[in-house]
Amino acid sequence: MKIVLTVHQFLPDFVAGTEILTYHVAQELQRRGHEVVIWTGRSSDNHFVQDQYNYDGIQVMRYWFNPVRAAKSTDTIKVQYQNSEFGEIFNKYLADERPDLIHCFHLGNLSATTIHTAFAHRIPALFTATDFWLVCPTNQLLLPDGSFCSGPHRYGGNCLKHIAGVYQRQLLKRMIMSMPDAVCSAFCWAVRQKWWLERRYSSKVDSISRRLEYLRGAMNNLDRVFVPTLLMKDVLARHGLDLQRIIHQPFGIVFRAGGDGQSFLRREGALRLGFIGAFYEGKGVHVLLDAVRRLGREAAVELKIYGSEREFPKYAARMRSLAGSDPRIRFCGTFPAGTIDRVLRDMDTLVVPSVWYENSPLVLHSAQAAGVPVIATNSPGMTEVIRDECNGLLFEKGDAEHLALQIGRLIDDRDLLCRLSSSAIKPKTMAVYVNELEYHYGRIIAERRRRA
Repeated sequence: MKIVLTVHQFLPDFVAGTEILTYHVAQELQRRGHEVVIWTGRSSDNHFVQDQYNYDGIQVMRYWFNPVRAAKSTDTIKVQYQNSEFGEIFNKYLADERPDLIHCFHLGNLSATTIHTAFAHRIPALFTATDFWLVCPTNQLLLPDGSFCSGPHRYGGNCLKHIAGVYQRQLLKRMIMSMPDAVCSAFCWAVRQKWWLERRYSSKVDSISRRLEYLRGAMNNLDRVFVPTLLMKDVLARHGLDLQRIIHQPFGIVFRAGGDGQSFLRREGALRLGFIGAFYEGKGVHVLLDAVRRLGREAAVELKIYGSEREFPKYAARMRSLAGSDPRIRFCGTFPAGTIDRVLRDMDTLVVPSVWYENSPLVLHSAQAAGVPVIATNSPGMTEVIRDECNGLLFEKGDAEHLALQIGRLIDDRDLLCRLSSSAIKPKTMAVYVNELEYHYGRIIAERRRRA
């Protein structure tokens, strides 16, 4: 088959879970004889629109997303989810190449116009929901005050407040954040009725209020939507996705380490903690650093932090400031794709201190494959993989004191560490994961042929 995969950004410049998942799926599909092309995006301030490159034998088509250029107006919000500029590019590509199937792993930087374009060409399209982009303008369902969000209200009044709280200047931010959600939704409705004639902000408000409506239509043009967690299934169904299109499919991973994992754990010496992930607020590195500081300088613990400091440099600088001169804490940068097994071998436990709804991050599955116990935030999504006192320990969101307590338990009780390791839940392999994908690809194409 000729298969197109999409992802919001890609290797080698971006190395996070969704990018790694897309890369490994592409590799495995090519190994099986399929012709695979990846369409990806990248935020840009320059004049480039499109280029292509080859990464590890995979053809990559890249769209350089400049919101101002793409919008051709002052409304740079609508093009985040409905981008006619990319639609024209992708329309021409589909007309010329006629792939058999399109599988989207993310549509940030590309927009849901990708789905509508595939639908117009009668090409089957699937989606793997790796985060909450389909319902949330900021992907994370996390409010500015750090509390969890249930998703957009009708007319998107709560989304308007959220976006204003993140991006607007202080005076306007205070004014909007003080308004009840119902008032914001009424304001969005009035703008949609064109009762509010001010032009500077009305188009942006209208775009915010219509985002979910547009994406709901796109979701229901998809042939299948794969969700790695029941949390994601619930969120998408509550926001309009037809349940019959949803398939619960936990991720598969590539892992090359041998042994049962316990051979890597140490019963003596400092407890080796690790963090692997992106450097931004939602990942909660600040919570982990606060917890290590609360343990005191005399605590027998080491912490290695893996992640790129380039994407969110202000947050990275803040984390280095929090770590101070503590010799037990090391910032290790990134590591090549496919070498996570070696990185995990050097840990006694992995910490995932996220302060947003994590949608089953790949690093959890990699740690379980390695037999490395996980200390994770007690939030939906992660608790579908990590069970407290069974294959890991849980702590309450943002509670550095509780996290310090759980770390202290493992410092003092290495038998507990080994018990958690021996109960690790082995994830499916990438080969099994792609077997499942091929099965659904074949069914969808057969269904299309029968209907035709």
